[in-house]
Amino acid sequence: MLLSWLVACGGLGLSLGGAGETLVQFDEETLDFGRVVEGARPALGTATLRNVGTAPAELVSADIESESAGVFSFSSTLPLPLELPVDETFPVVLRFGPLTDVPYDGVLLLAVGDGSVVTLPLVGEGCRASGSSNRCAR
Repeated sequence: MLLSWLVACGGLGLSLGGAGETLVQFDEETLDFGRVVEGARPALGTATLRNVGTAPAELVSADIESESAGVFSFSSTLPLPLELPVDETFPVVLRFGPLTDVPYDGVLLLAVGDGSVVTLPLVGEGCRASGSSNRCAR
């Protein structure tokens, strides 16, 4: 129940323990890639994960959920497990490569060593190129 509430309220991960509190969150509410030409070079977007707790946080796994497999992906392999010190940030760079000219959405999920999961909604839209350019037609 607590995990469902955390995911529904912005994906905050929370664990109370004697050594301090682990609390990590994304600076962004959503990572929006905007409109990107289908089949062209993928767009890059960076989500900033921040440890706002009073104890280091261990990031243990990362995944992307989307109905369209491969449209959203990590730009490189994340160095997991990773310890995120208090008051530090970690950039998570993602790619968006639409296959057709439709809207896409997904969710970035990062599991923390205390069992919590931090989430970030992902959105982007594929579009058709305008003529021979790599720009979206209006």
